[in-house]
Amino acid sequence: MSERRTPLAALAVGFAALGAFYLYWGTSTRLLSFGGDNATYLLIARDLSPFGGHSPGAAGYASQSYYPPLYPAVMAITGAAQALAAAHAFTITILVAAFAIAFAWYRSLGLGSILSALLVLAVAGTRGTYMTALEIESEPLYLALTLVALAATRRDERDGAYGWRGWLAPSAVGAATLTRSAGLAMLVAYLVYLAVRRPRLGWLRAVVATVPTLAWVRVGGNSDYGRILVERYRDGGLTALVETVASQLATLWAEWLGLFAVEPVGLVVVVVSGVTVLALAGLLLRLRRGALEALYLGAYLALIVIWPFPGEMARFLVVTIPIVLGLAALAAREGLERLPPGRARAWVAVGLWAGLGSVLVPQLALTAARFHGGATPELGALRRSALWYDPDRVTAEKTLHFAARLEDALARVAEHVPRNGCVFSVKPSLVGLFADRRAIYTPPASVADEPFHAEVERAGCRWFFLIAAGTQSAAPLYPRDRFEPPLDEVDVTRMGEDPESRLVSILAALPSPASGAQPLATSR
Repeated sequence: MSERRTPLAALAVGFAALGAFYLYWGTSTRLLSFGGDNATYLLIARDLSPFGGHSPGAAGYASQSYYPPLYPAVMAITGAAQALAAAHAFTITILVAAFAIAFAWYRSLGLGSILSALLVLAVAGTRGTYMTALEIESEPLYLALTLVALAATRRDERDGAYGWRGWLAPSAVGAATLTRSAGLAMLVAYLVYLAVRRPRLGWLRAVVATVPTLAWVRVGGNSDYGRILVERYRDGGLTALVETVASQLATLWAEWLGLFAVEPVGLVVVVVSGVTVLALAGLLLRLRRGALEALYLGAYLALIVIWPFPGEMARFLVVTIPIVLGLAALAAREGLERLPPGRARAWVAVGLWAGLGSVLVPQLALTAARFHGGATPELGALRRSALWYDPDRVTAEKTLHFAARLEDALARVAEHVPRNGCVFSVKPSLVGLFADRRAIYTPPASVADEPFHAEVERAGCRWFFLIAAGTQSAAPLYPRDRFEPPLDEVDVTRMGEDPESRLVSILAALPSPASGAQPLATSR
């Protein structure tokens, strides 16, 4: 075998092994993630799918959603949305492809095959990365597209952009904005990059990168995100901006540490701080050279510190892990090259990797122990859920048990609600996915009683799925307390058989018109 083919074969085997491990780790026939985004993506994909029949639960989601469309559209085209296991496997496959693209980008930066492979293993072995693999969300596709843009741009710088390959970078930038709204940071960075570097046909590249965003905005996408930001800073002004940035920076650091360790204390803080300092040095180094990755990371961080929803911070940050580690490696290499060749340089390099390994390896060991340790016999099959990896095992079991009972309750909705029925819920995508019934958002708690009741009547929905857990915008069992006489409780789910055990959910209904009772929203 030739010397040229041997490394390629080794890489193919290595990435195949990494892919097999990730598929084993994350592929599941369950969802067990109740934030709502996973279910929403699946419903949009099923609504768009050419492979399935009409579904009341998915009907209309694609036309009503303001989520960027590319991730669910690709799921729909490939048929991955038709089953939960297929959706998990599809998303994990894209994540593993992102690892391969990261390797290509690291190589294009001159980091060498061995160092690039070690960096990919570090990315794949970071807690935030492998926990992301348990979800059905758009981050893996967004990460893959941003890395394609970085690798293709670097190749263009080095070799010149000729033929179709010269349009890979702007196409990836445009596609990234159709995957996550945060892709706007990549678009802005790429336009600045083109203005500074002035490559051949730069104006046309800018058009190719920008048209997808303009088209998406034109058809109504992103309107909610833009409205939220405008209203926040229009009403609060500079004070709101300062308060948000200060709060987001604190959250950013806490969530960044959490991507590396479930309990980030002691050595973890020291090592992650060192990696961050090196990455900032690499950022400044590459920024001086007008590199796209530096412009992008700077724009991306600026975007997330003004975004007034700290609950989304971990999802924002997880896609920066490969870029941060790459920039840290560049800065470390620059520093090592200033040392005289010999043992000192080698020992420093070994020390840097040992420091990172001292964080990643124990976390992997803890995760493996929890994974193979299982839970109770009833919950042992549910270990492929991020809920199972809470640092407190007792809390993890309780949370996972609650989630499993909630999943059962959602599936039973179809036994009570007719196929043409409609359900109010604070998590309508979950009802749509598990019960295959049309579901809409319950009018929020901020709506006064009279318009609340009028909106309920206007919607024509008779059913309410009430969850005994609070969300960012609703109290537990909302809006049960807003009706007098009370809603009819049709199906009550608890953690156990004991009628005094913790409540999980209630499927309730407006009283039948035949009863003559007309519930009115109560005054509060």
